[in-house]
Amino acid sequence: MTLSFPPPKTWQDFETLTKDVARYKLSGDFENYGRLGQSQNGIDIYGWDFENNNTAIQCKHKSNAKASDTNIVSEIKKEVIDKEVEA
Repeated sequence: MTLSFPPPKTWQDFETLTKDVARYKLSGDFENYGRLGQSQNGIDIYGWDFENNNTAIQCKHKSNAKASDTNIVSEIKKEVIDKEVEA
C-alpha cells in the first residue's frame, strides 16, 4: 500500500510537525523558540533530547512542491548546513 501525504499548508504547520517529530524521534521536550517578528538567530525550535542535550532546530523551506507531486523531497547540501551553523 502506498500512502501519500500532502505537505503542510503553512510554515506554522511545518514547524508544529517538525516539533512533534523531534519530540518523538529524540524522546525529548521541544518548544517553539521566540515569537513571530522576534529575532531568533535562525532557531525555530529548541529543547532537550532524552540524554538532556540542548538541541536547536531550524526549519527551512526548500521547495514549492504541490501536494499532487510524486516526488516532493528535496536535498539540503552540507555547505548550506555549515553556513547556517556558522551564522
